[in-house]
Amino acid sequence: MDLGALAQSGAAAVVAVMATDAWGQVRSRLAVLLGGGDAQREQENVLQLEESRATLVSSAGKREVVEAELRGQFRDRLRSDPVFAAEFAVLAEEIRRTTPDAAVRPVYQHGVASRGGTVIQAGRDVNGMDAR
Repeated sequence: MDLGALAQSGAAAVVAVMATDAWGQVRSRLAVLLGGGDAQREQENVLQLEESRATLVSSAGKREVVEAELRGQFRDRLRSDPVFAAEFAVLAEEIRRTTPDAAVRPVYQHGVASRGGTVIQAGRDVNGMDAR
């Protein structure tokens, strides 16, 4: 299992479901999963997830920020906890099956520069780059 890809696709799925009616159920399951059996950590995770959702809902341009934060959190946990990895994979797949916008697939880029050239790869819009 590629944990980086799972973190990326899982974060995309969670962000996609945040704006749906299914969010309450997913939030609860994810908080329990992240809490690892500790009720206080579960409650802290509910609050953090709700903060992420509020950021997402209040600013349409914050989707990438929220997704990146979740991706980092998930990646760290996936690497350190194989039980979490297995259960998170199941939850992420359920979200993707039931939420049409969550079927986002990772994008892989490959760039090659020759003769001392420079390759710049970026997602979405790139601004402020002077052509040379």
